[in-house]
Amino acid sequence: MCKSPSELEVIGQTIDDAAGEAFDKSAKLLGLPYPGGPLVDKYAKQGNPKAFKFPEPRIEGLDFSFSGLKTSILYFLQNAGRSNVYKESFLATESERQQFIDNNLPDICASIQDRIISILLNKLKKASEETGITNICMAGGVSANSGLRTGLQELGRRSG
Repeated sequence: MCKSPSELEVIGQTIDDAAGEAFDKSAKLLGLPYPGGPLVDKYAKQGNPKAFKFPEPRIEGLDFSFSGLKTSILYFLQNAGRSNVYKESFLATESERQQFIDNNLPDICASIQDRIISILLNKLKKASEETGITNICMAGGVSANSGLRTGLQELGRRSG
């Protein structure tokens, strides 16, 4: 929360991994080069954000977490999309995993991006409701993500 240009108050933060790290590590799991966040955004524009489901962590207050999401994505890819839970009976071969990724890359990227953005926007909405703050700006690398920018604009329109 910005009380003045020189007086800032942290009202929420990550308890483990940052959103940018979630984008970059997900991209690495997909075989995309670093930095992967912009590539996830690029492929996400061509995909269906509801094609695959990833969990949203239940973190109290205004803090957020991405480590569980990253683990879920890892298991999802190891299982070639059959489950987000680690089970040896679901583990796919490297060939099956790569074929799954190749055949579904835009949808996987769109689904990952959708969940990361929903985590951020849900906490932002909650922070705005709790504090009464209505003027919000974004900064940092993830702020360049087109899905986040669109989502923030939509949230602003809906919430005033």
